Amino acid sequence: MKNFIFLPFFLFTLGYAQNETSEWYFGIQLGAGSSYRTLDPQNEIAALVVSFRNESEVPIIGQNGGLVIGRKLNDHFWLESGVQFSRLGLVERVQVDTLTGSSIPGFPPPASPMSGELSMFDLFYHVNIPLLVKAYTNTGKLRGFFFLGPQVNISVAEQLRSVFVSENGVAIFEDDLQANFNPLIISLIGGGGFSYQFHENFSLEARFLARRDITPVADEPVRQQMHYVAGNLGVLFHF
Repeated sequence: MKNFIFLPFFLFTLGYAQNETSEWYFGIQLGAGSSYRTLDPQNEIAALVVSFRNESEVPIIGQNGGLVIGRKLNDHFWLESGVQFSRLGLVERVQVDTLTGSSIPGFPPPASPMSGELSMFDLFYHVNIPLLVKAYTNTGKLRGFFFLGPQVNISVAEQLRSVFVSENGVAIFEDDLQANFNPLIISLIGGGGFSYQFHENFSLEARFLARRDITPVADEPVRQQMHYVAGNLGVLFHF
């Protein structure tokens, strides 16, 4: 894509506050944000495909959610991990003057030629395992924090979902992709936010998350890397 589109969503994390005796926390986190990818063609033919994608691709709203667990190191530092699930991807939107059975491979042929907008959603489903260091900047009711670390993303499925909207209605076609996608991807996760402790066992936390892939989703013929900017909503229990 010519321009990276960062569309962060600031959501809130609702949880039980850390107290002096807390050594662990466990809970559920949910997130939503903007996912996008970078494309690096590995040959001249692929460069033509990338040029078209850069003109037509836009990010979609991605989601992540699952279990989180943390271990206290000292008053300011925690280790955080867990198992989460994510759906990231892109959509290509193009105007189609005449859609016939041979215009788009795999797309069901219409009863008669139609014109309209075709949206092709390229979706990636992964199981995510992060290992983050979380650092609180201060103590007290209102605290700032930062977190950083690697994340392993295990591929579960890829899906192509095409939606064609014309004057005659809407046609939808879904297909599981069998492309050369890597089963394991390594990412770098970072972010920060603020935590406010209402009383001893209750706090409200605003968290911002940014993910950048280090290893690619696919190598050939186009090297693809997925990225994600989001916020999380979750409940944590400290013990």
